[in-house]
Amino acid sequence: MPPEGADDKTHRQLEASELRLRVLAESASDVVSYRTDDGREEWVSASVEQQVGWTPDEFIAREFEEFVPERYQPTLAAMRATVRDERREARGEVEILTKDGSLRWISLLATPVLGDDGAVVGRTLSWRDVQDEVMARQALAESEERFRLIAETASDIVYAVGADRRVTWMSPSVTQALGWRPDQLVGTIMSDLVHPDDLAWSAERRDRLYAGDPEAEAAGSFILRMRTAAGDYAWVKTTLTTHRDAVGNAVSFTGGMTRVDELVEARAHAAEQAELFHTMSDSLLDPHVLVRALRDESGAIVDFVHLVANSKASTDYDRTQEEMQGLLLSVLEPGEAETGITEMFIHARESGEAISLTAFHYVNRVTGEEAFYDVHLTPLSGDRLSIVWRDVTEQHRVTERLVESEQRYRLLAEHSSDVVQLSRNGLLVWVSPSLTKILGWRPEEWLHRGFDEFVHPDDLQAMHACQAEVIAGHTKVLDLRVQHPDGNYHWVQASAGPFYDADGGRDGVVSSLRIVDEQVAAQEALEFKATYDDLTGVLKREAAIRRLSALDGGERAGDRAVALLFIDLDEFKVVNDTWGHVAGDALLRAVAQRIESVVRANDVVARLGGDEFLVVLDGIEGQPAAAAIADKVRAVCSQPVATPTGTVATTLSVGVVLREAGETSDALIARADRAMYAAKRAGRDQTVVAPLA
Repeated sequence: MPPEGADDKTHRQLEASELRLRVLAESASDVVSYRTDDGREEWVSASVEQQVGWTPDEFIAREFEEFVPERYQPTLAAMRATVRDERREARGEVEILTKDGSLRWISLLATPVLGDDGAVVGRTLSWRDVQDEVMARQALAESEERFRLIAETASDIVYAVGADRRVTWMSPSVTQALGWRPDQLVGTIMSDLVHPDDLAWSAERRDRLYAGDPEAEAAGSFILRMRTAAGDYAWVKTTLTTHRDAVGNAVSFTGGMTRVDELVEARAHAAEQAELFHTMSDSLLDPHVLVRALRDESGAIVDFVHLVANSKASTDYDRTQEEMQGLLLSVLEPGEAETGITEMFIHARESGEAISLTAFHYVNRVTGEEAFYDVHLTPLSGDRLSIVWRDVTEQHRVTERLVESEQRYRLLAEHSSDVVQLSRNGLLVWVSPSLTKILGWRPEEWLHRGFDEFVHPDDLQAMHACQAEVIAGHTKVLDLRVQHPDGNYHWVQASAGPFYDADGGRDGVVSSLRIVDEQVAAQEALEFKATYDDLTGVLKREAAIRRLSALDGGERAGDRAVALLFIDLDEFKVVNDTWGHVAGDALLRAVAQRIESVVRANDVVARLGGDEFLVVLDGIEGQPAAAAIADKVRAVCSQPVATPTGTVATTLSVGVVLREAGETSDALIARADRAMYAAKRAGRDQTVVAPLA
């Protein structure tokens, strides 16, 4: 019944919604129930007694939550919040109490029922027995364990840790990545290899992970430095996964580490069955269609027309739900005479009795594969027929599932990446669903488009060069920027190589993508720190010498050449002793900024250390021009500087040299240094130009 106060339109909508639910309840083996927004269970389909033994009246008399053990209540609460607050369907998998006292696994789909104003006025709950599926997954667990460890950590190095934090198993890849043999690390504590500077800040996070804190585990990976067998340190991205016993206690851990300070080549091969694997894993409900019989003048059934098809049914037939509506069975299944589908439909419709078929043999028209289905046909009023089917092919192929499962996890292990994609003739033909989580795109938004459409323009040249190498048969790894739907770009590491079909023929290019924003940012930060002086922001000595060495040697006076200014602050020690080091640091920063303000845009300014600075003048027109710039520097730097402890002033002694033909950088700097000291001896606050040889 509609909620009190609902208008007629809302009332009609609810009646229509309830009618659809009744159709499903009458025809499907699933259990369907309806609850109003105020929490009242109004009805439940009769199939509830078949599923769990409770009659509809017995089931409605209690809250649904009373049938579900306490450990699954958070799942139900999250589903209720999704339906109520986000007004969208929610899925879950829990155990339910049957009337005989046992527990059965069921899969749930909760769907909001909306009023005319868009508000949630109720919800439907559809569920089915998945006990056999859950048991099958548990039966596969032992054979899949090692491959699951590799797939879940998605790292180059995998290791197992006991409750005492000591390593119990280490993958052989640790030797290639860090130089250690696995037996050298078994029995050790991994934190003993952490760099001392990273040990303190990571301790709290590691303690929480080893304590089994789900929030710490959900926070994902973090980056720190680990000691290699050679004694140096490597940057690694590390993860830790908790394994719990039946009561939820943490009993062991799986760790993963990936080297992020260098490119790691990955061989990647995808299988066409991977798409089927993901599709099956995403599916929870059975396909369902509602058809009406078409009769000739004599009253004989000659065909059926589709009235309704759910999303799973439309997917099975590779058509949209709109395309399915009004479609004749003879058009949808042109080979129905051979399969016997039409004959089966006619028999169910004319007999007026529900028909259930187990393991109905069928060759899928879309995929061409042989399959088996459980089919349930229910005649309804108005010459209608409800058909529900379920793919039970896996139950006939238990052995094949074991082999295929290991192959799938092996593919994941070889890729060791987050997103996998397959392209043919320059266009993407398959992208893994993880694309949405990693880069924000839906897979269908990338299909039938070129990958270069999403790459930053500045990275296209490098990408095209990499593609040429892959087409030539090589596997390549490249860092480039890929666009997010919001317009921003993420750094990703792309590993690409040729893809070969089962017969060994070239069938496109398979590539894997992983986000490396953190690694790139860390590398850029390290490069900046190694290049620029922390106090003044100008170049460090080593960076300036590299710039100077890269310049061609200049000729003698009269031609455009390279000149050097060697600058030293006069009486800088007095400033530090009188006003303190805070004032001294402020003075150094001001001098650096003032030097940069008067030199040319292409000139190089560097701090050699202490109170000494170096200016490289490239393309200067002889000694007079260089001396003029030196005088400008002295003039601007002689102005007082306000510091936290008082106003200070300084003068500069500057040595100026012009680079001789063939003169080395070290020799040039030494001559400039001697000229600067000559300025000191001349009374300071001087510019001394070294004579040409």
